[in-house]
Amino acid sequence: MMTRLLFSAKKQLLNSWWVFFFALLCFICYEQGIKRQNIQFQTLMKQLKELQHEKATAMSLHTELSAQILSQTDLDWIELTLMKELGVVPEGQRKVFFNE
Repeated sequence: MMTRLLFSAKKQLLNSWWVFFFALLCFICYEQGIKRQNIQFQTLMKQLKELQHEKATAMSLHTELSAQILSQTDLDWIELTLMKELGVVPEGQRKVFFNE
């Protein structure tokens, strides 16, 4: 009786080979999907860091430009801007050029 039961179990196991093959195939597909997802996640994290850096740069520029707009009526700021951007020198000061 016991040998008959074992023989029946072995026979049923051999007849069900496709179930194990299907389970193995599902596992392989799952692993490939996880690897692909990890690669995409790393790519998106890199893009996120780049965008955060660009945002910080843009916010810094925005702050600087806002300060310039608010300072348009300040005479010292106007003089500094003229000296910095146009190279205008106030009376009594000397302009110096450096050759590279």
